Amino acid sequence: MTHRIRNSTLELAGGKVTGMMYDNIAARDAIPASARHVGMIARTLDGKVYRLSSGLANTDWVYIENDGYEFQVNNSFSTYVADVELHVETTGDDSNDGRTIGTAFLTLQRAFDELPQFFAAEVTIIMGAGSFAGGTLRSSGNLTIEGSWTSVATLSSISDDGFIAGKGCQKAFSEAGSSSLVEGTHFVMIDDYPEYPIFKNSYILRTSASPGNHILVNRLPLSSTPVYAATWDTTITSQIEKRNGVGHIPVKYCHLNSDAGAWFTGGVEITGCKLSGANIFYMYNGSNIQYSISYSEVFFRSTSSNNNSLASNLFNNKFHIESSYSSLNRVSGVFNTTEEPKFSIGGEAQIEIRELGPCDFEGAGKCIELYSNSKVIQNAQKLTCSGTGSLAHIGENCSWQAQNATASGTVTAPMILNDGSHISGMTYFSLVNTSVAGEDIKVGTGSAASAWADLPLVNITSLARAGR
Repeated sequence: MTHRIRNSTLELAGGKVTGMMYDNIAARDAIPASARHVGMIARTLDGKVYRLSSGLANTDWVYIENDGYEFQVNNSFSTYVADVELHVETTGDDSNDGRTIGTAFLTLQRAFDELPQFFAAEVTIIMGAGSFAGGTLRSSGNLTIEGSWTSVATLSSISDDGFIAGKGCQKAFSEAGSSSLVEGTHFVMIDDYPEYPIFKNSYILRTSASPGNHILVNRLPLSSTPVYAATWDTTITSQIEKRNGVGHIPVKYCHLNSDAGAWFTGGVEITGCKLSGANIFYMYNGSNIQYSISYSEVFFRSTSSNNNSLASNLFNNKFHIESSYSSLNRVSGVFNTTEEPKFSIGGEAQIEIRELGPCDFEGAGKCIELYSNSKVIQNAQKLTCSGTGSLAHIGENCSWQAQNATASGTVTAPMILNDGSHISGMTYFSLVNTSVAGEDIKVGTGSAASAWADLPLVNITSLARAGR
């Protein structure tokens, strides 16, 4: 008798079959030993689910009672019938069921392998304190990965409306306590329902000058209480990648570390995280970064039109966007690094950034560089520069359509427009060159001094190079 595997696509975990659906028990028992591993899941068309609990023999199959996370089955896919929480702990075991902290999995990949190929319920993987390897998701559905965090202080409301002089996207807040907050160690967490925290937002701490006097990247709602300072307790040491379906995986409140090797991540939304390590984070189609802090170099590349958000971040290393075509909703935050350029934009076709800013550029070196025929569209936002260097180098045949945006602050080098480049729509331009008075903008056709002209202009409503 021939037994058929109902799902035509094999899901592999370390080269082993997992999570397959079979016609009946006989088909399940016919799985070869080479394709079995402890903890693997097998489903039959009558809706029952079995797990290899402690060995690889047919007698080791254990029926999983319906604990509220049972599967429903039709002719095309299986799915959870209720929202699910799966747990991963350093004290876990991949032969567990993952449903509680006490029966947690040991690895994130094991939690991924637990999921059906398609699922409609909300699934949250909660990571405990400690370090974990990443994994590859081959299922498709509503999944969130949350790290653990510890509250160390309660914060009071932001003061003086929160705005910092000369900053476009940073606010001040006060601390109702004596704990000293440290950038890169703490972040700000808003927990709307302390007893049942299902709605949480995070914000990035900018500086820790002294207790009671701190700065936050972007906005903190005045009405939000309680507000905590928290530490990242979960570290993920290798890349997380989504290989199947549409959408993305939200990864929240984790420390992502690249010391073990570069991350090549697609379809992941990073929120409230810390990125660090010696290697680059390569972010591909469907990836977002928001309300996060990065000490590592980040390279974002898209080969299609994705409405991604790269908002309200603190970049303490270089950040690149390169694409054959990309459409981003927003790029904003603080760029604070002496690496040059702090923010580069390029690719052999246009890159549309609907909102570039508010952005604060700090530290030595040029802030923005456009290259390879790139095009930026910036809507009514503010760019401020309080470091040294130049605000922007607009490369040959590149275009910056500012659309009622403003630029202000101090620089020590001119804003440079190369051959065939174009800038327009800057409503207010008040960058002051503190090194060479009046040398605020240069346009020209080459690097020789005679090929450039100084334009000490203020309040520019439209600026375009002749012939464009």
